[in-house]
Amino acid sequence: MISEFLNVLDALLLFVVAMEEFVVRVFKGGKVTVPKRLREIFGVADGDYVRLAPVEVLKKEGAGWVRKKLD
Repeated sequence: MISEFLNVLDALLLFVVAMEEFVVRVFKGGKVTVPKRLREIFGVADGDYVRLAPVEVLKKEGAGWVRKKLD
């Protein structure tokens, strides 16, 4: 009974973390860094594939930022 509860709790925590929003910087060649916390939780290692769902791009223009959202 307790182990079933812990399995459900683990699944719920992974779902909450997966839904967490974060912003990453794009480097030369289109490289991005997955935050360490998410890499640790999901066990991401070199060579793994990670599915991303971009919702907007922030571009520096002059003294401010321009948002480009996906419709």
